[in-house]
Amino acid sequence: MAVLPFFAMPKRQVEEILAKLTLQDRERVRKGLEHSRTLYDLVGNHISHDFEKEKLLDVINQRDAYVVDSNSDWKRECKEHLSKAFIISPSLARENPNIRDLILEATRSKLGNIFSVGLDARLNCVLVERIDEHFQYEFDIPKLTEASREKGETFVKQKAENRKSIEVEKELIREHINFELLFATALDHTSISVAFMSSGKASDLPLPNEMPNVVNRLKAHVARRIPACKYNIKKSKRAVEVCYATLLVEDAEPKGIRWEFDEPDYEHVFGDMYIVQTAIYLGSKIMTKDRKLSQMASYAGIKCCHVPKIGG
Repeated sequence: MAVLPFFAMPKRQVEEILAKLTLQDRERVRKGLEHSRTLYDLVGNHISHDFEKEKLLDVINQRDAYVVDSNSDWKRECKEHLSKAFIISPSLARENPNIRDLILEATRSKLGNIFSVGLDARLNCVLVERIDEHFQYEFDIPKLTEASREKGETFVKQKAENRKSIEVEKELIREHINFELLFATALDHTSISVAFMSSGKASDLPLPNEMPNVVNRLKAHVARRIPACKYNIKKSKRAVEVCYATLLVEDAEPKGIRWEFDEPDYEHVFGDMYIVQTAIYLGSKIMTKDRKLSQMASYAGIKCCHVPKIGG
């Protein structure tokens, strides 16, 4: 049976455990419990806990919110726009070579306008956190430092888990495209290659101009799904899979998205997809300079802005 984190335990149980700890460990846990975090179930219902400080989805919803991409100036912008909300998605943490700097940097952790949103597999819920000064006490700092240097058991384990999740995601994307290819050939009677259905390689997909009905249907599927996605983690995930599938079938560039999809050692193939998913889930904007990320987001009606407008 998995051990619950302290914040998910009843306060009385935590106090019983703290009484058995050393003074140093007790102080570290107490400081960690001051960190602001909120739990939500998979369809957006609030889950209260004894150490809750605020309802963070409400806080974010009341601000002009941006999910940040590593290819942006968010580290500067967050210091200049304290009233806005800057959202770190799990993909940003995976792509950043220095995780400790990303989430525990002293100046940014005092701003109060940076948040983390992601699925917590331990609790099977969405965990929303405010990046604050107490966040550091949630981590084993030596292990975190080691992982930030791309060394150690923690780093190797995470890399292996990421590779497995990539293969799972690829199969889900293939399902969406295979269905549309089958529909196009069987019902539309479109004469296109269906080699992708056997190989699973994006390089075997027809060119976009050869399958306009496939592209249009995928876009229509996204538009139909989006209204029900806010604060629903499963529906937002399903919608963003179709967004990525659309981007894949529309790609016609050498070394483009199709190449990334087929490249076995490209670890960040779905990084942009997770950023778009977080924006769909929150109903927020995205801060990025990346053209392909902006294209994928456009299918879901998500606005991408490099620099937030003051008062906007």
